Amino acid sequence: MYIDKNYFLTRISSDKLNELTGGDDNKLNQVISTADAIVDSYLRTKINVLPLSNPDANIKDCSYNIAIYKLHESIQYESIPEYIMNGYDIAINYLKDVASGKVQLTVLDEIPDENIETSITKFGYKPKYDRDKLL
Repeated sequence: MYIDKNYFLTRISSDKLNELTGGDDNKLNQVISTADAIVDSYLRTKINVLPLSNPDANIKDCSYNIAIYKLHESIQYESIPEYIMNGYDIAINYLKDVASGKVQLTVLDEIPDENIETSITKFGYKPKYDRDKLL
């Protein structure tokens, strides 16, 4: 999971979290899993191994904004606060930008290096070196 209950409690009060979850940590974990799956669905076009082992702050923020929206949606679909809807929209738009390549993630160790040369060629001859060994 990109976020957990402790992360939520850095963003909202425990009273508000209990109001949204009914005090049920399973409900919170289910919503977080759903949010992470949504995040991963957008990252899948750029990253081979998911979930990320070390997500940056933007990914955590996206997961939180999606999860908090889903919690509100589950108890008050007709009256979700505007700032919650805006946070959800911002998260989805950011993830779309990542998927389309408009935004680069800072988790470079997990992004495939498709455009990086994997060997060195001297004057057009057979490669002398590649990433793993001398040829």
